Amino acid sequence: MGRPTSCAYTLLQLKDCEGFLSTATGLSGAPESCCGPLRALLGTPESICLCHVYGGGINAELGINIDPFRLVLLPIVCLAIIPPQLAYMFIVFFWGWVTVGPVPPIRQAPTPPAPAAIRP
Repeated sequence: MGRPTSCAYTLLQLKDCEGFLSTATGLSGAPESCCGPLRALLGTPESICLCHVYGGGINAELGINIDPFRLVLLPIVCLAIIPPQLAYMFIVFFWGWVTVGPVPPIRQAPTPPAPAAIRP
C-alpha cells in the first residue's frame, strides 16, 4: 500500500490514545487499544500521518489539547519502536524542512463538481 491521500482514517485508529495524551486527564498507562494500533501503524506508509500529531495539526483539527510530554512518552509506554526514518520525517515536518514529500492532509478536500455541459 502506498502513501495515503488523507490521514483521517489513519488517525481515527489511534482514538483510544486520546485519554493518555490529553492534558484533561490524569496520567496513567496507555491502554492496549491505543498501543496495539500504534505499533501496527509504525513501519507502514500511513505512519507519515503521525506528523499531524507531533506537529500539532490534530490539536487544531479536533480540539484536543495534547500534552507534548505524554506524546514523547507514548511510544515508550507502548513498547513501540519508531523507525529512524520516521523520526527524521517528524523533525523535518516540525521545522518546516519538508524534503521528504508532503504530509497528506487530515481530511481530503472535497472534489468540486464538474462543470455542466453547455448545450447548443
